[in-house]
Amino acid sequence: MMMNISVLEMNMFCLFMFMMSAFSLILSFSSFLNSLIILESIVLSIYFLMSIYLISSFESYFLMYMLVLAVCEGTLGLSIFIKGMRVSGVSNYKYLNLF
Repeated sequence: MMMNISVLEMNMFCLFMFMMSAFSLILSFSSFLNSLIILESIVLSIYFLMSIYLISSFESYFLMYMLVLAVCEGTLGLSIFIKGMRVSGVSNYKYLNLF
């Protein structure tokens, strides 16, 4: 049995995923690693939303560029996280002494 999901339902799901990720990023801004995971879910929801429209117009090369940028963003965030953990030893924002 196959489920038929309309484009409107996919759009609503992607927008809901984006809004919940942005809302959770605002509320749980204490841990750096948690913020990185939430940012990746925001990028994933934007990718899903763009893939709905760009697959139908045969411009899927732009989706590949977006995936490459998402991987670079994740790698850069993790490397900053690891460097911060080695220097300060804590991953929470409230315990970091930035000044």
